[in-house]
Amino acid sequence: MTVYQHKRSATATTVPTAGQLLFGELAVNTADGNVFTRLQDGSVFNLTTPLPSRILQGGAVTGNVIRWNGTAWAADQLQFGDINDGGASTGDVLQFDGSIWAATYLTVSPNQITQGGASAGQVILWNGSAWTPTFLSLSIESLEQGTATEGQAVVWDDLEGMWMAKTVQPNTLGQASATTGQFLKWGGSAWQPASLPYASLTSSQSFITSDVTLTSASTWYTVSTVTLAAGTWLVLGNATMSRAGTGTRSFGIQINISTTTYASASQGLASATGNAGQLSCQAIITLTSSTAVTLQAASSTAGDYVLANEINMSVGKASGIVAVRIA
Repeated sequence: MTVYQHKRSATATTVPTAGQLLFGELAVNTADGNVFTRLQDGSVFNLTTPLPSRILQGGAVTGNVIRWNGTAWAADQLQFGDINDGGASTGDVLQFDGSIWAATYLTVSPNQITQGGASAGQVILWNGSAWTPTFLSLSIESLEQGTATEGQAVVWDDLEGMWMAKTVQPNTLGQASATTGQFLKWGGSAWQPASLPYASLTSSQSFITSDVTLTSASTWYTVSTVTLAAGTWLVLGNATMSRAGTGTRSFGIQINISTTTYASASQGLASATGNAGQLSCQAIITLTSSTAVTLQAASSTAGDYVLANEINMSVGKASGIVAVRIA
């Protein structure tokens, strides 16, 4: 029987030349197991170790590698966990050193970072998927205390070249067009000199000078009335109330404009002769024109009183209404 053998070499790493092979002819290196053939373009091709350009896509997408999946070689995505530490320390990155990728601690100076669409005043911030230029918006809660103590503010220090916690003294603030008597007020975007809406507080009051008898039970009686100009007012009502006899009852007061109640208070009394109640309520009321504001009182029992003087005392102004304009 005739035995046919391919061209061969017993010397490892030996590669046949194009002149030693015909197109499609095989040559075997019996020392290292490589098999070669001559392609139509005249080049010698290693069939055992193909070039990447000779491998079909096989479902791979950009960035994939060929990985053994346990049963076959398949296209797969390379993960961070696939890279061993390679001598890296915490905070290191992989950087190409001219010949290989090596672990190194990356130090980037600002002038090495391209603009990347940033505009004046922006910073580089991680948006959840990439670093992007953005305007920094810090909440007060996101700032750490650092070296700050109570009463200090964060100010720029020219000597240190950084923001620092410092105590701001009044004499370090510029005038910024402020005039005598003004104060600093937040204007929505910056602190600005501002004046009080009123040079002095405006107030009005009305107290009864004689007792008011609550003739009928559970009926509202007007105790005092003040007429207030347009504006926002803090209105306070107070009443000292006494009963005409024994038995439990409930006292109540309310601040009204016509049929609208803005504030009220109530107090219950146990059964005992001579017991009195002191009630107060407050409301902030905004008026668009001159308006009458009243303090009313009621009792669950007929014949009780709203007192002009404190019980067993000659001190007046026990019951009435006071209003202070606040805007």
